[in-house]
Amino acid sequence: MFAPPVRPPDPLADRIAQHLLYRRGLQDEITALANQARSLTEPALRSRAEHRLRALGAECRDIERALHQLVAMGRDHLKAAHN
Repeated sequence: MFAPPVRPPDPLADRIAQHLLYRRGLQDEITALANQARSLTEPALRSRAEHRLRALGAECRDIERALHQLVAMGRDHLKAAHN
């Protein structure tokens, strides 16, 4: 019977996965709101949607910066392990 190899838990990989999942949720929300905003004709509602889109975009960029930092940490860890 075949059993996949058991790997020890990787806390950094878990953190990266959580960030990716959260970013995916933000991107889905941005897409849904952008689609809704295109059909809004009421100026006040359109303004609210645009404000939320800017805020969600900023949050997504923050998550992406954090992801880059986590990936760099992993790269640095791998370099140190091979030296």
